[in-house]
Amino acid sequence: MNSGLVSTKVPAFLICSLILFLCSCTLHSSGINKEQATHSRDGYQTLARFPFREAWYGIYYQDDKIGYSHFRIDPGKDGFVISFDSLIRLKTKGKTDEIDLTEKVHVKPDLALVSFDSVVNMNAKRMEMRGIMRDKRLDVDISVGGETLKHPFKLEGTIYHASSVSLMPALKGLTDGQSYTFTVFNAEKQRLEKVDQQIFRVRGQAGPKGSVWKVKNAYGEAVVHSWLNEKGLTVIEKGGSEPLMTVLEDEESARKFRDLKT
Repeated sequence: MNSGLVSTKVPAFLICSLILFLCSCTLHSSGINKEQATHSRDGYQTLARFPFREAWYGIYYQDDKIGYSHFRIDPGKDGFVISFDSLIRLKTKGKTDEIDLTEKVHVKPDLALVSFDSVVNMNAKRMEMRGIMRDKRLDVDISVGGETLKHPFKLEGTIYHASSVSLMPALKGLTDGQSYTFTVFNAEKQRLEKVDQQIFRVRGQAGPKGSVWKVKNAYGEAVVHSWLNEKGLTVIEKGGSEPLMTVLEDEESARKFRDLKT
């Protein structure tokens, strides 16, 4: 696998969509005790009980490494802050394109959205997006090139951020055949979309990276397949039929790609 740049025709919007699904965290220990196994089956119910807090992922297109994503959960005011930074490099026709995303999402202990603040840089272009919950409305401001667009969204029921998609199975519980449905804000399409999750136990021996669960995420028109370990941590994620994949890796490998000179 290459550790530098890759020449490909991957659409930028598809890359951005994939970044929004990189919502997992790393383990503080490699073992799993009886209490943790029970929590993963019945659901941790609150982020305070999650046994993982941070993760580093490599992003691959076929066999070529094109990016990384770093994810972290920290305590916040009346809840938690989910933050991550991601970087993708694409080389097309002798030109290198970089897509850099940083984001902080404030959520309640049950992952319900409070607010979010994200910045996407693609080459010299910068887009800022901020959202905040107000009663039964989500107010979103999008700033590009000095201009700001405001979008209010009327809500019915609880709303989540896209960063909650991969965390929901661990929060609510991992059992074979279980399904969950919830609504998230799709930042790429700037609209609310329903997510349908189906959870399946991996039969036989554990799969790659110790995965024992497979989750099918129907996210609007997109389908993303995730593989989780016993604690509910996402270790592999693949975006539908596209040859795009994220894989759990060590911090050193991710930092090496980030610090690579172009």
